[in-house]
This record gives sequence, structure tokens and C-alpha cells, in this order.
Amino acid sequence: MQTPQRLLLIASPLMRRTPVYDRAAALAKAKGMALHIVAFDYVEGLATAGLVNEQALAAMRESYVQQHRDWLEAQALPMRRSGVTVTTEVLWVQHPLDEILVHLREQPFAMLIKAFEHEPWWARAMFTSLDIQLLRETRIPLHLVHKASHALPRTILAAVDLSRPEDQIEGFNDQIIFDSNLAHTLHEAQSDAFQALAERNGIAAEHRHMRIGDPAKALALFMDNHDTDVLVMGSYHHRGIGWFIGSTAERVLHRLSSSVLVISPERSQG
Repeated sequence: MQTPQRLLLIASPLMRRTPVYDRAAALAKAKGMALHIVAFDYVEGLATAGLVNEQALAAMRESYVQQHRDWLEAQALPMRRSGVTVTTEVLWVQHPLDEILVHLREQPFAMLIKAFEHEPWWARAMFTSLDIQLLRETRIPLHLVHKASHALPRTILAAVDLSRPEDQIEGFNDQIIFDSNLAHTLHEAQSDAFQALAERNGIAAEHRHMRIGDPAKALALFMDNHDTDVLVMGSYHHRGIGWFIGSTAERVLHRLSSSVLVISPERSQG
């Protein structure tokens, strides 16, 4: 199977430059991959304006989309000058999740990148954000960027769960370590397994950190105290009551003030 050669960046419809553009460009250049940037526009007022005839309304929508295309091309220009192959796309779509999944099914992307959007607790109680929907539905690595002090990450924290060996997918924790070259575990009772995992992947003793307690709280505290650029962790796709309660990865996302790269075990087995 041919290795995917492109990264997919989901751009905000707000036409506002954020650190996610610099992170996506830096990763594409470092990996020697092309970058595809896609934005999904949908303005309720332009979709339902009852006082405007359909022809005029279509022209207004196209004008709005073209403005966004021009803006994305302006963002892509310095990336291309730095040597990154960049393509851009803007679509008028009311439900972006469905269109994103179509893109992922039809084209071989190596990673999905998006700016992480923090939602207040009351908003999370009322609806599921696009970030969480992507976490649940996508099977390729998902990089949610909150802040990027360095365009290319320098300090990376890999979180592995060894608390239930019978539930582990063979080789999955090793993939997380391989992607970040740092290790972190959560349970003292699994010290031997943790040390063996770190030794197997060549992790220096000073880069091994063990923590006990709630994973979301422990990871968020560690990252805040160690100026970590990216957290790399796995996410299991729950069904039934597990899906309703939410995964550890989801709870971690709501606490982080930095970026996260989530890897699916389904992807690691492909």
C-alpha cells in the first residue's frame, strides 16, 4: 500500500490567521508532504434569506466563497515560497463533518489537522463539537492545535496506558512512543511494563515520567508545568455506554491548554 503523501488542514470559516497554519506548513515541510487546506462555509443568513430571489442569493453565496478562496490562497503563498506544495478548497456545506469524512474516504491523507476550539461546559452539555465528532469518527491521526509557540514541535509528551494489559492492542503503545520519542504512564502498579516499554523504544531515563491519578488531570498538569508543545495519545472508539460517557482523550481535550495528536488503534493495525 502506498504511503499517504498529503496532510489535510481544516480551516476555520472565520478567515482568521491562527497558529494552526504555521504548524501544518512546518509538519508538511518536515515530512516532505503536500498540504491540502479546505474550508467549509455556511452563513445562515445567506442560506435562508427569504427576501432575495434565488439567483441573487446564489450570486451572494458564490461571492462569499470566492472571497474565502482568495484569502486561503493568500495564506498558502508564503508556504509555497518555503517549498511546500499547497492546494486550497472552499465548499458551501452546512454539515462539515459529513464532507470531511467524504474527503478522508476518497483521498489518502496521512494526518488531519485543525485548530482546537475550547467550548464552555454548558455548550458541551448541549451539543457535540466538531472536534469531538472528529475524535470519534476519524481513523487517521488527528492533530488539534491550540497554541504553537514553535511551528515545528520541540517538546512532545507521549501518554501510554498500561493499567489494563488484557485490553491493550499489540504494538499500539509502541507506535505512540515511536511518533514522539517520549513516554508517560499513569499507574505505579505497571512500573515493570512501563520500564520495559521505554527500554524497547530507547527512551532515556530522564524522559520517563510516571503519574498516578485521573489521566485528564495528570496530563494537563504535567503539560502546564513542562511547557510541552504536543501531547500524543491514543483513543479507542467506544460504542454503547462507553461512547455516551466519552473517552479519556475527550476528557483530556477539555483540560488542555496546548496541542494534542490523537492516534487511533484501528489506524495502527491497518
